[in-house]
Amino acid sequence: MTAAPIATLQHAWCQASGQELNHKLCERVFYEAWKAGVTADDIRCVVEFMLRFNKRSDGAKFRVNAFSVVGDLEKLGALIAEARAAERNRRPTPTPKEQIIALREKVVDPEAADPRINGNGRHVSELFKNPGNQ
Repeated sequence: MTAAPIATLQHAWCQASGQELNHKLCERVFYEAWKAGVTADDIRCVVEFMLRFNKRSDGAKFRVNAFSVVGDLEKLGALIAEARAAERNRRPTPTPKEQIIALREKVVDPEAADPRINGNGRHVSELFKNPGNQ
């Protein structure tokens, strides 16, 4: 009766981490997590968060190990909260249309971008050549 939810948690871990687990060894650990109310989405979210964080930082902060993460329920609870917060604050990757719009916004008026051009669109060197034609 409880084998299906435990297998779902184990499958979520394997799918998100790319690791193969010995299901008999991990069964008790995932049973305790399931009993505490951890879902497959929580497991996926935590594993993806840890992998993303390790990839972004210089040294690996998190060991992506089922026994050390899922086995410690307090640590798992803190990681779930941190992963959900990071996911909530994470920007989605921009679509190609959004990338083009962002590039268009960066294009500026060449006269405004060049500090050698004064307010009336004339180059400063032109003013020195013909000071009377202002």
